[in-house]
Amino acid sequence: MGNVASKWVELFPLQIAIAETCAKLLINEIILRFGTPRKMIFDIGAQFISAIMQKVTYCFGISSTFISLYHPESNLVERKNRELKTQLSILVKNIIIFRIYI
Repeated sequence: MGNVASKWVELFPLQIAIAETCAKLLINEIILRFGTPRKMIFDIGAQFISAIMQKVTYCFGISSTFISLYHPESNLVERKNRELKTQLSILVKNIIIFRIYI
């Protein structure tokens, strides 16, 4: 989840990104910590277009906008996910190389 104005991104590791887990994260990690956002931009993943997420955003008065899946150019969080994957792959390669030379 990210803030478009400040470019602040919060990443949460999930084994499975299901609607219930995403709704709990939205409430517990974003709304309770930072307050209710006026607007949220979601990709059209099943967890975000679910009835549970629709109810949560409605109850908190959050306006929702949906964009295409995995489109880093239009989604701050997808850009950060891409950067994180790149950094993790470099780290893993360096760890493997480091272990070879130990």
